[in-house]
Amino acid sequence: MSKLWRFLTLGGNSGSKWILIGVLWLVSLALGHWGYNGYFATVGKPTTFGHNLHCALQLFKLTATSIQDATAVNLPLGIARFLAPAVMFYTVFQTIVLLFAQESQMLRLVRARGHVVLCGLGYKGLLLARGFHERGHLVAIIESDESNELIAPCRSQGMVVIVGDARDRETLAKARVHRARYLIALTGNDGANAEIAVHAEELVGDRKGGALECYAHIFNRELCQILLETEAHAHSSGAFRLEFFNVYDRAARVLLTAHPPSSGADAEEPHLVIVGLGRMGQSLVIRAARDWNDQPHPDGARLRITVVDPEAEAKLAALKFRYPGLDRICVLVPQQMQDSTPQFQRADFLFDEFGHCSATIIYVCLNQDAAGLAAALIAHRRLRDLGRKVPIVVRIYEGRGLADLLRRSRTAGGDFDNIHAFCLPEETCRPEHILRGVTEDMARALHRASLGLPRPASASEGTWDQLPEDEREARRAQAAAVPELLRALGYVVAPLTRWEAARDQLPPSDIERLARLEHERWLADRLNAGWRHGPQLDPASKLHPDLLPWDQLGEAAKDNARAIIRSWPAILAKVGSQIERRRA
Repeated sequence: MSKLWRFLTLGGNSGSKWILIGVLWLVSLALGHWGYNGYFATVGKPTTFGHNLHCALQLFKLTATSIQDATAVNLPLGIARFLAPAVMFYTVFQTIVLLFAQESQMLRLVRARGHVVLCGLGYKGLLLARGFHERGHLVAIIESDESNELIAPCRSQGMVVIVGDARDRETLAKARVHRARYLIALTGNDGANAEIAVHAEELVGDRKGGALECYAHIFNRELCQILLETEAHAHSSGAFRLEFFNVYDRAARVLLTAHPPSSGADAEEPHLVIVGLGRMGQSLVIRAARDWNDQPHPDGARLRITVVDPEAEAKLAALKFRYPGLDRICVLVPQQMQDSTPQFQRADFLFDEFGHCSATIIYVCLNQDAAGLAAALIAHRRLRDLGRKVPIVVRIYEGRGLADLLRRSRTAGGDFDNIHAFCLPEETCRPEHILRGVTEDMARALHRASLGLPRPASASEGTWDQLPEDEREARRAQAAAVPELLRALGYVVAPLTRWEAARDQLPPSDIERLARLEHERWLADRLNAGWRHGPQLDPASKLHPDLLPWDQLGEAAKDNARAIIRSWPAILAKVGSQIERRRA
């Protein structure tokens, strides 16, 4: 039955469906006109083109009053007598299916809870929507362009598509955003994404049963950093959590995880070569520096990064201005050259002033896919002549064919098996990467910090993935509350610019006050979740011995709370933030 339905609806392919219907109407009219012309000639009645057409149109209504002699009906007219009403019924059927499908999809949202609302249906949005849908989430998409060719495939896969402006409160309410679990603002306009987040917060109000997690994409990396510092934490509460994100920052983390700097070299210390210092290249520099800073290194060893770009010196100077102390973490070597110059074609950027090549991995981040692959092949050819096989990762955007070509070469053990394609949208625009933001990373870090404390410091032990969802949500609420608690004492959480911020220490008096405030927040959260005080920790019965006011708490439990507060600077530094005194 499902196969029959899919055949009748042409698999939901809206464009092909209506083209076919139009063709069938024309064929029916043509056969009817042809048939009536022959019929009237057979019975000896004069006729005209208009009269034949009028009679052919009557066939769609199951009326053929002009046929008085059935023996004179020829083959074209006989076919048209059955085809025309069938086409009419099929057209009505498809119209009903279309209207019913759209209305039934909207009805699914009436009682929906915990679904995903995605604003903006471009290529990145499509990948994210499919990712959530494959996870079993109900996905509601808001798209302003009703002619967007991606709408039909999304609807055919069971996703709800609302045509409208996501900045409009009524449109957001239509998508039931106040009952959603996630809101992803991924339009092509940074201002629109921020406005969507503001209106969503207004609609959510003080709802119960978990926060709406809103992720607003900001394409401009510098603006994203400013918003992270000034706005995101101010719009986070128990009912609404806002996080601004930049796809290039997310991509840099995914890329460095999949292809780490020391992934394929015998060198004692990693040496990164980044070809192209655009948005992706700059994100790679900062992420690599942060990862290096998070790990202990003997004698203050620095990460060596060579950057190749026509404006390498100016762009590095701008990075150092935005991130003071970057030179203390990295040895940054600018190689200023165009990809069309002889120096670039010889891959001179691989060598230092002594003619030595110490590169351990090469990241090619040029804007054009073809130019990126060409640069990778240039570096590969020069390294092959030296007898070295260094991993080369090419950032591509739309080059699925290039990626498949490289993948087949590696599978066959070809000469290019050290060249890897990293398709930025497909590798990055996945739910697990977009949702893995600052709050999520902080929640995981807070859980790891609690594992080293005397029991009971948490209702659950084990890794993050082993935690029940309610306990993970409690950790996310704890992470989201950190900026708010710090603001109460005159601090702000800012993007990381001081690389030594992980070693900061808060004053003992502030640690004591923050420990009390955090305990009071945790106590209220647990009581609202149905937990009660008990002599022993019993997650199944929701009993916890620390569910007491601060003044009645044992000294060991207070020490646990203070230890967590002391870990905040290091945890924040790991997620790219630092604690600062609020400016007057």
